[in-house]
Amino acid sequence: MTEEELIKGCKKGKEKYQFELVNKYASKLLAISRRYAKTVSGADDILQETFIKVFRYIHKFDANKG
Repeated sequence: MTEEELIKGCKKGKEKYQFELVNKYASKLLAISRRYAKTVSGADDILQETFIKVFRYIHKFDANKG
């Protein structure tokens, strides 16, 4: 599945695509979150909040801008 397909599916609110997007980026985002959080649970919270914001504002995503 391409990145473009993932974004289009997420914009339509399809859970399959949301699940795939989380699976693709969760480990990378968690590694970044751990650099900023003082605890593992703090890093988990950052990760969760990140994906909440991603899906809340996915409709504004423009692939041309990144």
